[in-house]
Order: sequence, then structure tokens, then C-alpha cells
Amino acid sequence: MATNQPSAQALDDEPKKPEDMGLWVGRLITAVAFLVPALVLALLGLWIGNENTAGGLVVIWLGSLFAASIQVQQKRTFTVVERFGKLWDVKFAGFRLIIPYIDNKILRENFLQKSVVLFKDIAIDFIGGSAPILADGWYQIANPDDLDDGSDAAMERVKEQVLKYTYRVRAANRAARVAVIFQGAFRTFLEQVDIATAQEKMEELATDGTDAAQEALKEIGVYPFPKKGIIVQDIVLPEAITKLREQVLRGEMDAKEAVARAQVYWQPLTEMKKGFAKAGDGKLVLSDEAILRLFLAQKGFETLPKIPAKVTLIAKDIGNLQKIITLDDASIGEGGQP
Repeated sequence: MATNQPSAQALDDEPKKPEDMGLWVGRLITAVAFLVPALVLALLGLWIGNENTAGGLVVIWLGSLFAASIQVQQKRTFTVVERFGKLWDVKFAGFRLIIPYIDNKILRENFLQKSVVLFKDIAIDFIGGSAPILADGWYQIANPDDLDDGSDAAMERVKEQVLKYTYRVRAANRAARVAVIFQGAFRTFLEQVDIATAQEKMEELATDGTDAAQEALKEIGVYPFPKKGIIVQDIVLPEAITKLREQVLRGEMDAKEAVARAQVYWQPLTEMKKGFAKAGDGKLVLSDEAILRLFLAQKGFETLPKIPAKVTLIAKDIGNLQKIITLDDASIGEGGQP
């Protein structure tokens, strides 16, 4: 059965965070990248011309390099930059300096919500049976609370979370790793209940699974998206359970229909008893036994339309119920004689 989990070899072959370059070393390289070529061009300008030529060449160089290096980092995005193989900086929103040929953009991403499919081609072993489940895991890079805060301290924490996301999991495995974490946490709760309970408490179980996955997700710089996390669309019931539920539902509907028909028969009989008692001043009494016999007889008439014959039922009086059944041209009286 196929899964969306990365192989063990792929998980072991993860990138390693490079050594930090250091703030002052990085700034020194930036200064050298701008000033050393400018100095060379100034000397060249003096050699082939005069101070104006030297100044013009310097201005052209500085302007060209600055224009090529300045980049606009969009809101809610980031870029991880290495310089000469060492970690230089994480660029957040705003105008940022990334020098061509010196700086290497390792990862450019955003802080928007992302989703992964959970349990793709995987059946969950519920109590009493297995069934596939349709669910998604929603997440984002970095802590949303720190992003909303935006203070220097909060953004330093965001930087660390971004570096975890960048260097703890290889790019090709990131979504799969998130799915594995969500699945591992959620499966624990699903396998403790039966399918019916899981369907009834899907949101509660999804919330428990989301909470259980948070610590492992933090280790790779990922956080469940607020008010989402794991979202269950459906639990695909096995065919046998589906048919059983249909039978139960059909039986409940038939029972309700039978109760409704019985009320139609019973209510007139009880009202008839009250009417006879009132009209006869207590002398004409319709006993409960007689009501029950009439109710059962009347209820039994429901089956007669299913008989392939012409049937007529006549109740002549209450005290002595006379039945005449007409089958085509022959009549059968109360005694059973035609």
C-alpha cells in the first residue's frame, strides 16, 4: 500500500545548518564588495583620465551594484541567505541587500497557511474494523503569535524557527514530514474508538490530534494553523457497515410509520368508547378487550390489499362483528359458508 511518508534513508540524509558567518564579518564582506572594486576603478579613471573620470566610474559601479543588490522582500515572506557557504541572514519584509555572486538564496518562502493530505491510501484500524479517512493537516512556518507581535524579540524567535524549517528537513521531504507528524499524533486517538464514535466526535478527536502534534512540529519550525490544524472531511465506511446502517435506518422508518398507522386506528376506537359510554349513560359499554379486538382486526386489514382478489369488509355492528369477504363472485359469511 502506498503512503506519503519519506523513506528512512531520506530522513537520515537531512541538511545541516552551516556555521554562522557573524555580523561583523558579513558587514566587512559587504564593504569590501562595494569599496574594493570602486577603488580599483578610481585608480583606473585617474590613469586614463582625471578626477572626473575616476569619480564617474566609481559612481557607475556603486550605483550598478546597489541596483542589482537591492531587493524588495514582500510582506509575510522570508529569504534565507548564505554567504560563501556560511549562514549570513534571514531577510524579512522590506528593502533588503542581497549581493549577486556573493550571497546565495537558500530558501525563499512565505508565512501563509499550507496543507498536506493525511492518511493517503492508508486505512485506520478502529476498534471493530478498519476504514479510510479523508483529512488534511493545516500549518504554517513559524509561530503565528510571534509574527503578529512583530517586535525585535519576536522576530528573533521567528528567525530561529525559520532556520529549523530550512535546515532540519530537506526541501523535498518537508510536506511529508509534517504529514507524518500529524498522522502519528492523530492515529493514536482514532485507534482508541470505534468508527461510529469517530464519526460522532470527529472535531474533538481532530483537536486532540492537533494538540498532540504541536511539540513535534515545533522541532521543525512548523505550527498548526490557528483554529484549523487537522480537519477531517469524512470517514469512508466499509460497504458492510453502510448496508447495516441503511437497514437500521429503514427499520426505524418502518417502525415510525407503523406507530403512526396504529395511532390512526386506535384513536377513533378510544373516542368511540367515550362516545358510547356518554350516549348509553353507562349502559352501553365498549370494553377494552373489544377495543383491542377491533384494533387488531382493523390493523390486519392492511395486508388485504396485497391479496390478488376483490375484497370487501363490512362491520354491521359493534356487539357482534359480522365479516363478509367477497372473492370475485363468491361470498364467505361469518360462519365460513359461501
